[in-house]
Amino acid sequence: MASPPPAPPPHKHSCLLCSRRKIKCDKQDPKCSNCTKSHADCIYQAPPPPQRHRKRQADEDLIARLNHYEELLRSHKIDFKPSTTVLTPQSVQDEHVKRSPSHHSLKALDTVSHTNGRLRDGQEHSVYSSSVDWETRSPWASLSNELRNPPILRLPRLEDGQTLINGSPKRPLGMEAFLLTQVSQEQRHPEPRHIFRLWQIFVENVNPLTKILHVPTFQQRIFEVSWNIPSISKPTQAIMFAVYTLAIGSLSPSDCLKLFDQDKNTLFEQYRKSTVQSLIAAELSSTRDIEVLQAFVLFLLSDPESDSTATLTALAVRIAQKMGMDREKPPKISFFETEMRIRLWWQIRGLDARSRHQLNMCIPSPEFGSHVRLPLNVNDSELHPNMAEEPTVHTGTTEMLYCLLKHEVGQWFRTSALASKVFLKPRERLRDLSTSAQPLELKDQAIKELETIYTEKYLRHCDPRIPLHFISLSISQLALCRMRFNSHHPRNQPDGGAHMSQSESDLVFENGIRVLELDIECCKTQFSNQLLSTMVAKSQVDAIIFVLSELRRRPTGNLVTAAWKVIGKIYEDHSYLTQDTGNTFYVALGDLTLSAWETRQRELLSRQGARIEEITPPYIYSLMATRKRETADINTIPALGSDGFPVSSMLGLSGDGHLPGGWDPNAAFSTNFSMPSEFGTDPLDWGYWNEFLQV
Repeated sequence: MASPPPAPPPHKHSCLLCSRRKIKCDKQDPKCSNCTKSHADCIYQAPPPPQRHRKRQADEDLIARLNHYEELLRSHKIDFKPSTTVLTPQSVQDEHVKRSPSHHSLKALDTVSHTNGRLRDGQEHSVYSSSVDWETRSPWASLSNELRNPPILRLPRLEDGQTLINGSPKRPLGMEAFLLTQVSQEQRHPEPRHIFRLWQIFVENVNPLTKILHVPTFQQRIFEVSWNIPSISKPTQAIMFAVYTLAIGSLSPSDCLKLFDQDKNTLFEQYRKSTVQSLIAAELSSTRDIEVLQAFVLFLLSDPESDSTATLTALAVRIAQKMGMDREKPPKISFFETEMRIRLWWQIRGLDARSRHQLNMCIPSPEFGSHVRLPLNVNDSELHPNMAEEPTVHTGTTEMLYCLLKHEVGQWFRTSALASKVFLKPRERLRDLSTSAQPLELKDQAIKELETIYTEKYLRHCDPRIPLHFISLSISQLALCRMRFNSHHPRNQPDGGAHMSQSESDLVFENGIRVLELDIECCKTQFSNQLLSTMVAKSQVDAIIFVLSELRRRPTGNLVTAAWKVIGKIYEDHSYLTQDTGNTFYVALGDLTLSAWETRQRELLSRQGARIEEITPPYIYSLMATRKRETADINTIPALGSDGFPVSSMLGLSGDGHLPGGWDPNAAFSTNFSMPSEFGTDPLDWGYWNEFLQV
């Protein structure tokens, strides 16, 4: 007998009737038992995929209403402080993007930004809500991490014959070279005539900026021992070598060769090694001799920006504390020694604050060493080792002017209630003005308070014709302008500068120009640039970038003229900016300069009727030449004459409005460059520069 055919397998899904009634279906074919009993058609059909409804965020309605109200305020030109909209739900962002008149531009920008703007952890940058109109959007809102935080604070200043190594000038020597050679100290002292000359250079170029040696007393000692080197005590010998080191460091290479017939780096290295050997011979680590500590602090000041100095400053602090310099006057100490200890302690405090900032360490509270008063405002001639009572303190300017201006900041921290609100964290640790969460109005009041102290106590008594007064005026004004620049800078705004008003942009622009002008002025003095570099240019690169970015949309005005003058001086003093095509940060800075110059050039040609070769500075041609050399035929770049300007008078704007030579800054900004190893491994966010050019 033939076996019956096998039963068909049951269906995978319930029939429509069972599904609708929500009862169990036995899925038999051709009819399930339920449809058979009901005499109904049994239809098997795969159910539709389940719909996933997006869960609406609880605060989405609130944020949508808030953005709507902000749009109303903005449309009626009512000034307000917009909220930071980093956390705006995507649906609300999309809705506002669609309503935005610049929807297509923003969409294109977001595509570039998401492609190039990557953080080190691989996540994309948070972007602000696209509800902000393109015309009012700050270019800093979409700035990448590398460009919002430039890899350097200031441009390296090269001396004669110096070259850049990994983006910075080569150091004369490192700590590893200090103890390699043991030579008799008598052999390392210069001739007596050179000893006197080095001492005089120290007194003129270095001592007014340090004031930790009493010049009349130590000068007499140098005259006595210079002809009898073997009789010099170990502490005095350490001070003398430190003086030689700082004196050589304050000279230019050409002046050093002219005065001493030797290379500056060779002499500097020789005297620094001798200073270290003298300090070791004087048992630095266990000393309680003030002269040994004075020599050590002078040694640290010979290279104040190095990592070695930042580390060794901790040793100076501990030695000073061991000697009781952070406390009130110890018993059985003369007034003269007390005053010199106070001067030394405040200098050590300054070194410690700088080192902590360099190493991103917390800064101690103002109570650190708060029992020590400020040094007296007196001249060295009014102090004597045998004096029995305190001299008359001056109101106005003395030899202590520069040092007291620095020390007044620390005194202001610990005595001003306004400074405490701005600078102190709950645990009483100082923070930087730019990172303070206090309102800008309060920061401005604090800066104004410090400016009043400076003016009333010192600056109104200054005569700019006196070199010490001039550098003190310049440094104090630079410090105040830098504080205002940093506190209002887009990076330090609560929303990243996305809604920066025109008036605030004007304030940052003006102070950025002044920072650059004063920075240049401070480098022209007779005083040691090695020491002044620790006080100037801490915001130089930030100021350059902001000023150039503003010049793209500021074609005329007195401030614009001053800005281009100072930019030209920067390129004149740092010629490697136009020549170093391997450093992508310098390339980016050059591209931004050319883009800003295109705005300026167009204005000058249209309103003043000048010829292009008459208005274009040499550094612009140099920047164009280096870029043309990399991308196109060099023959299209005009030949430069002996004056640095093109020989041909036929050069002009191309039909598309680009700069002479056919270089297109917009095309250069769209190129992807790699960050060199000394600046990190992440690529620069050129999408930011593309956005920048559109504003």
